[in-house]
Amino acid sequence: MDFDAIMTEITSGLTDDPEKDIKYLMEQSEKYKDHEMNTEILRAIGRLIAQRIPEEKMKEWQNLIDKDMTGHKAVLEEVDFCIYKKDYEKALSLLNPLIEKTKRMFVDDSKSEYHNFEEPFEISLYKFLMKPEKEIRPASFPFTEVYIRQAGILFELGRHEEAIASCEKVLKWNPMHAGAMFELMENKKMLGDMDSYLRLTQEAFKKVFRPGDLAHCYRNMAYWFVEHELYREAMGCLLISLQFEKNQVAQSELFYIQSKAGSKIKPPTEKQFQTIAKKYGFPIGPDQDVIGLAYALGKRCLENKNYNGARYCWNIVNNLVHDEDLTKMMDMLPKE
Repeated sequence: MDFDAIMTEITSGLTDDPEKDIKYLMEQSEKYKDHEMNTEILRAIGRLIAQRIPEEKMKEWQNLIDKDMTGHKAVLEEVDFCIYKKDYEKALSLLNPLIEKTKRMFVDDSKSEYHNFEEPFEISLYKFLMKPEKEIRPASFPFTEVYIRQAGILFELGRHEEAIASCEKVLKWNPMHAGAMFELMENKKMLGDMDSYLRLTQEAFKKVFRPGDLAHCYRNMAYWFVEHELYREAMGCLLISLQFEKNQVAQSELFYIQSKAGSKIKPPTEKQFQTIAKKYGFPIGPDQDVIGLAYALGKRCLENKNYNGARYCWNIVNNLVHDEDLTKMMDMLPKE
C-alpha cells in the first residue's frame, strides 16, 4: 500500500474518544516503525496524536519547548559576544553541541520539507521559483541562525571550504536567505573561484527583494567586472547600485576605477548598459518576476480584505520601484 492508503486505513480506526484514539495511534506507530515509509507515516500519526492531546498537556509541552528555545537563544547570545571579542575558536566550541544536537531534527521526507523562512514573501518566492511538490512545514529550531554564525566564524578563520558548507546548510533551511547568498559568494571570491562568484550573483538577482540586497548584487557584479578589467561595465553597476543604497563601498570602488583607468573611462549610456546586462545575465533594476509576484499577492490580499498583507506586499514593490499610484493605493487602505 502507498502512504495515502495506509493513512486512510489508520484513520478509519479512529473513534471520538481521545484516550482510546491515542492508545490506538501509538499501537499503529509501533506497527509501522520498520516500514520503508516509516518517517512519513510516524510523522502523520504524530500529528493525529497531537490533535487529541488535552489542552493542559499541550501547554505543558509548549512550556518545555519554550524553555529549550530560551536555552538556545542564550547560547547564541554568548556566541555573538565571543564573535564581538574575536574569540572565534570559543564561539565555534559553543556552536558545535547545538549543531550535533539538531542533526537529526526535522528531516525531510517524501511528503514534507522543513524550512526556516523569516517572512511570508520568502515562502511565496520560494514556491514561485522552485515549484516544490512537497508540503512546506516550519522547523521550530533556528537552523539558519546557527549555521550563518558558523559560516561567518569560519570565514574569519580563513576556513573557506568549511564556511561554504555552512552557507549551503543555511540555504537548505532558507533558500531565500540573502545574507547566506552573499556570504557564500565572498568565500568563493576568497578561493579565487570567480566563475562561481558570477553565477551565484546572477542567481541572487532573482531572489532578492530588498533595495540593500539588490544594491549588493550590483556591487558584486562590479567587483567581477573590475577583476576582468571591464571598468566601464563596473562603473555602470556601481552607479545603479547607488540608486538603491547609498554605500561607501560603491563610492570607494568608483574612486578606485577612476584612479586605475583614468578619466578616459566614462559610464555606459543607458543603451550600452542594457547590452551589458543582457550579455552578462542580470536585470536592470529589480527582477520583474519579483515585482510581479509581490504586486499580485498584494492584490489578492486586498480582495480578501487582508489590508496589512496588501500593505506588506506592496511595500516590497514600492521600496524597489517607487510607484506613486501604488503609494496612493496604500494610503487608502483601511488601518487594521
